Amino acid sequence: MDNILEHNKIILFILFIISGVIALRTYELIIGVKKESYQQVIDVFTYSCINYALLLPVIFYFSESYPLIVYSISIFVTPIILGMICGWLRTKAFFTKKLPHPIGKPWDFVFSNKKPYWVIVTLENGKKIAGKYSFKSFSSSAPHDEQLYLEEAWILNDDGGFDRPINQTAGILITSNRIESVELFKYLEKEG
Repeated sequence: MDNILEHNKIILFILFIISGVIALRTYELIIGVKKESYQQVIDVFTYSCINYALLLPVIFYFSESYPLIVYSISIFVTPIILGMICGWLRTKAFFTKKLPHPIGKPWDFVFSNKKPYWVIVTLENGKKIAGKYSFKSFSSSAPHDEQLYLEEAWILNDDGGFDRPINQTAGILITSNRIESVELFKYLEKEG
């Protein structure tokens, strides 16, 4: 008798918790922000409740006829869809006006857009580093310190504009403990 109860507990855990974990991980991938583990417990439970509340009629009517399909979809497919929808909705203007924005740092907000920029980084000592931030570039995201890899380092002209790429540049890595500010300019291919 005890073995049956133990198996039922494992099955309930898998059915309930795993769907919430999958939904939360999908949401975090969309938003680009990960919470601390202790903050995720309530989120996992909430996602699981929403998932099964939405699927209750489907589970009720079809679980006896098609148990493997119904439970596979409810554990793996709908949590991914739920996480994607929640992540997408949280970045829309209607929700960001009413609720705190899900992305905590401007650094993460700007660089999560995956847009190319011409960049001028001013260091604490006043030195300016210019470069191209594009699809081969990389920026860190929370909870890590701000670091930036520019795929091309550029020379600035006397007017502060982009003159030309440094000969044989393979990019430049800039660490957060040196960054004072980051200026972003719209990326136009013909510039420089």
